[in-house]
This record gives sequence, structure tokens and C-alpha cells, in this order.
Amino acid sequence: MITKSSGWRLFHEIRKIDGGTDAVGNLKMLHPDCHRNARALRHSVVEPAYSL
Repeated sequence: MITKSSGWRLFHEIRKIDGGTDAVGNLKMLHPDCHRNARALRHSVVEPAYSL
């Protein structure tokens, strides 16, 4: 469940320090471990393709 106590984080695809914004298109919800890895390894976050 995504709650404040479960630790999920908002991830800015383009960091605010690098000119990113809080626009919906720049934000992703990530599990805490995934958030740390994405930042530490400088990974991008890709959304899964929707199936029709």
C-alpha cells in the first residue's frame, strides 16, 4: 500500500536542481529502494507500455 509510512517517494525525472519542475510529467512514484538506486546509479525511470 502506498502511504506516508510505507516510504514511497516522488521521483523527479529531471531533478529540480537541474531545472526540473513539479509538473506531473516529471514526477514518478517510486518504492524507497528503487528511489535510492535510481539516484545513486543515475537511472531513468520508464513507465511500462499500456496494453490495449
